[in-house]
Amino acid sequence: MNKTKQFYITLRDLIYGKVNLRLDNIKEIREAVDEFKTTQVILKRIPTDVDDRLITYIIGEKYIDLKIQEIESKSLEFTPRQLEDHIFRKIHEIGLYTLIHSAPELIATKIVNDYRDKIQRAVA
Repeated sequence: MNKTKQFYITLRDLIYGKVNLRLDNIKEIREAVDEFKTTQVILKRIPTDVDDRLITYIIGEKYIDLKIQEIESKSLEFTPRQLEDHIFRKIHEIGLYTLIHSAPELIATKIVNDYRDKIQRAVA
């Protein structure tokens, strides 16, 4: 595996391990990513795309998995549209209020679009 791919997988695993359904530890996740970027020895130079938007997207990926697990385990009733709207709002809030990056609605829209099939299968 090349070093760049290894870097991104390690970063994703770090973030995945810290995401919870309440999304109440976003600043802690951000601090862990900052520490990882300064202490990692995989790459000599950190890619410029490792920013708050990438972190938000990775958090969104894991949040979708956690929310689907919660729906399945508790038999919660959601329509596909309700679940998409819920996920959009949660991810949009991260970019808007916590990590604060430009155009947070674009990341929220992208994550919902990228995972639309998975979301619809989960609540079908």
